[in-house]
Amino acid sequence: MSKESEQKGKEKDITFATPKAPFPECLRSPSLVPLFSKKLARMDEMMELFKQVQINLPLLDAILQVPAYAKFLKDLCTTKRKLKTYIPKTVHLTEQVSAVLSNKLPPKLKDPGAPLISCKIGNLQIERALLDLGASVNILPSSVYNHFGFGELKPTEVTLQLADRSLKIPKGFIEDVLVKVDEFYFSVDFLVLDIETSSFGKPQSIILGRPFLATANACINCRSGAMDISFGNKKLRLNIFNAALGPQGEEDYFTADMIDQVVSQCAPETLVNNSSL
Repeated sequence: MSKESEQKGKEKDITFATPKAPFPECLRSPSLVPLFSKKLARMDEMMELFKQVQINLPLLDAILQVPAYAKFLKDLCTTKRKLKTYIPKTVHLTEQVSAVLSNKLPPKLKDPGAPLISCKIGNLQIERALLDLGASVNILPSSVYNHFGFGELKPTEVTLQLADRSLKIPKGFIEDVLVKVDEFYFSVDFLVLDIETSSFGKPQSIILGRPFLATANACINCRSGAMDISFGNKKLRLNIFNAALGPQGEEDYFTADMIDQVVSQCAPETLVNNSSL
């Protein structure tokens, strides 16, 4: 008996779900639906207006004035839709949009060029030493190293990857090389690298990377082309972009005089041809 009572209790607990019709709103009466009730009220109002309209005109005048009555009926039947979203009279813009609309953006400038400075290592004056924020090391050409004979190079396991993805293995590195910039002396560590010498006789330059810029406490203003460096309590301002505009030296100027050679070759032939005529 206990088992039968338990089964009857379980059957009572089971509730069967009754399926609902899709879109049950369509089955409701129009008077209960707010949207349909508004439409019906609107239709009743229009019917009352139509009942009150009377035309006491001849048939010919009524035919001529049909467009006017059609417009009148259209205005009665149609309702002007209003925007559901409220647009305030005062619209607050963000700082970026306001700057674009008021044309307060700074003017576009061209590339100022490569930052170059003049420095001195020993008795060698380097007019165009490149300042490279993208280099994590300072580069010294092997020709400059051989010229001064700084001593034995220390071995290094550093491999340099250039902009074209090629790899270069330096010969070694040297520490505590004194680099003079104007009146200041800075101790710089260099990686010595084999660099092909220029065929035009130009002196090889050096690359001063981020370690040198951090040591000199450099602050570069790209618009004015000025760099501020400090040494203790002293400060110095250098022009780093206009340094590339001037000539490097007399070795940059070449002349070729070929007039005398051409005259000496062509003059005898011209004289012989004229004498034969």
